[in-house]
Amino acid sequence: MQVTHKKTIACYALIVLHLLLGIGAFIGGGLLILSPDGALLSMPLSLLKDSFFDNYLIPGLILFLFLGLYPLLVALFLITKKPFTLAEPFNLYKKTHWAWIHSLYVGFALIIWLTVEMYLLHGI
Repeated sequence: MQVTHKKTIACYALIVLHLLLGIGAFIGGGLLILSPDGALLSMPLSLLKDSFFDNYLIPGLILFLFLGLYPLLVALFLITKKPFTLAEPFNLYKKTHWAWIHSLYVGFALIIWLTVEMYLLHGI
């Protein structure tokens, strides 16, 4: 007999939030990669004057990969619950599917991104 687990409303909300974050960061990061001078997003390079970046290429890559592709991948595997051997070694809770702990990692990545962004842009 196969046990099926019904997803809760909280699980669906988490999936939707991952999708929204992933799509937005995928597009934003992609535009920064395509136009490292920030022209496609109307972001002047003067915003980076006190940072260690000359243009938006590296921030765009970080945004694209860690806050774009990564949350989309986690959302996909929260939906399908399929195994993914590359992610399993980073699963701290072996009795649960790896995507749950990686959802937490996405949250940490977002907190770090926003904190560094505010620090570099003198928002804090």
